Amino acid sequence: MPSDLRFPPTHERKGFSTDATARRDGSPEPVVRELLQNSLDAAKEIAKATPNHPAEVVFTISECAWNLIPGGEAYRRAFHLATEHRRREQEDNLSPDENRVIRRVQSVLDGLSVRILYCRDNGIGISHMERVLFEGNSSKPREGGGSIGVGHMTAFAASDLRYVLYAGQSNPASVVAGGHAILAAHVSNNTLFSGDGYYTSEDDLMSYDPNNATRYHADLPPLLQGETALISDTGSVVCITGFNDFRGDENPVDAICRVAATNFVAAIQRGEFIIRVQSEDESKRVDSTTLGEILVQRATERRAQAQGWLAGRRAFRSWETLSEGYRLSVEGVNADEVEVWFRSLPDSSNDRTQVNIFRDGMWITFEAPGLNYSNFGGVRPFDCVVLLHRVNREGSLYQLVRSAEGPEHCGLENYRALERSERQDIQDQFSRIVARLREEAGESDSEEYTPPGFAIFQADLPRDAAIVPAYRPRMPEGQHPTPDPGPGPNPGPGPGPGPGPTPHPRPRPSPRPGTAAAVRRSFKPVLNTRGETESIAFAWEPQSTISSRLAVRLKVISGSDQTCEDPFIPQWLEVTGLDYNGIFYSAGEDNKEILLPAQQGTGLIHLAQAILDSSGVEPDIVLRSLR
Repeated sequence: MPSDLRFPPTHERKGFSTDATARRDGSPEPVVRELLQNSLDAAKEIAKATPNHPAEVVFTISECAWNLIPGGEAYRRAFHLATEHRRREQEDNLSPDENRVIRRVQSVLDGLSVRILYCRDNGIGISHMERVLFEGNSSKPREGGGSIGVGHMTAFAASDLRYVLYAGQSNPASVVAGGHAILAAHVSNNTLFSGDGYYTSEDDLMSYDPNNATRYHADLPPLLQGETALISDTGSVVCITGFNDFRGDENPVDAICRVAATNFVAAIQRGEFIIRVQSEDESKRVDSTTLGEILVQRATERRAQAQGWLAGRRAFRSWETLSEGYRLSVEGVNADEVEVWFRSLPDSSNDRTQVNIFRDGMWITFEAPGLNYSNFGGVRPFDCVVLLHRVNREGSLYQLVRSAEGPEHCGLENYRALERSERQDIQDQFSRIVARLREEAGESDSEEYTPPGFAIFQADLPRDAAIVPAYRPRMPEGQHPTPDPGPGPNPGPGPGPGPGPTPHPRPRPSPRPGTAAAVRRSFKPVLNTRGETESIAFAWEPQSTISSRLAVRLKVISGSDQTCEDPFIPQWLEVTGLDYNGIFYSAGEDNKEILLPAQQGTGLIHLAQAILDSSGVEPDIVLRSLR
């Protein structure tokens, strides 16, 4: 039977809102980085990604007519059925996120053509399409390279249609294809169909068993034939339909080059990785000869494009260290697994010491345990790059760091989840590197001395907390945060004929206090097209059985804590509600607190007003009784 986009029957009711796309929306960093990481890992599987056989990735931006989209009519039909079903089910009261998704899809359907972003590599290819399409989660095995499904799910953030196609060639005689669309559950002929559609044949779809590695093939559609024909030996193609240019003002070609150069400094500088980006108007190449030219354009950027990523200044300095520095030998550290590159900085330098960790040529973190700036008090400033290479030895620093990485391999989010012995192994191996770096850097001529592990504050900050202004988020032009009434005398009754209800009751400056809930959590701001934070994506999991509800609030830290003699009261942001596991919960009367069941979940918290600076926003989760 010919392949088509098919939505299997289901019992699960699912809306248009998905955390997988919302928390990465509007940013090229996670999308491009994950696509490149998967390609680099695939190249390493067949002994490529070396100076003699570099991994190659080609991004191509183009447009096509709607009739070339595989399963296009099935997609259009499912979208309209899903929209009607959700509006009936929610009584036309869809969440802002769902309405936003519907508008974006409809705008593509109404257009004359569809924008496409291809990503083609020369890696090991794809032999089992079901591994790509059905394992779209953020779990990460403790061995091997690459997260299962993370790159797959990340790509949807760049698609206004939320429809991504794939083709893979594991040998010249075998090509497989498939596709995945994320819409909402819908009803047809009194049957509920899934919001997840797959481009395949009907037999393959209905017989698929996630516990059985059956082959999952589809006909190679014309939209993928041109790119697949360019694969000379083995490789794969990712096709993002309805490409949204990452919703930013930055030229998408420049954005892809920037993310590639910033996050893969080591692999590119060493000649292991080549990236080409082309559109109908221009073509650019990122390799060891052009890397410096690209990075120097961001050499003064001290703040990353998005929270948790690498700023241009740090990336440029890492390139300088790899280009101009020298390699150190570290006693007790396997030289085949770990390379330590060092570059001294002048004592008068405005740049402070930094150590960046790269794994397989990809940047991971600048906040490794024991390798923070505070661990190098009393020594001359320097730059260091630590390169970790893949080895198959259990307990190696490579394996330990990889196990500590978060689902997006950016930072060591899972460090605390490791076994105590594993954390100790990481600290022991890093401590050897720290000792060698301190020895090589030498003692500073400055009289200042900072004990290792002690917090550092830059500049001459006044010690009197009373004159330090409380932190307030920057609001978009024309908007202002709700003023904090603060302490003050009770003004008493106003003029009038007698007692009665106050026409404008004074709002509570903060929500009701409560007992802190033991919850594992992660929060990330979601930006709109103007760069404002208008919602917060979250994921959390209660650490124990909780027989209460959770109350979720967002506060803006004041810049002081309870150790101050006169700490400032934090500001509480007003919220409209939150999408939680596909259900929308409205905020309470004061618009500062949302009640929801105490269960594991993901979703979006919607702010009443967008803010420009979300760096001081923190979640506050307390328990509320079931009454």
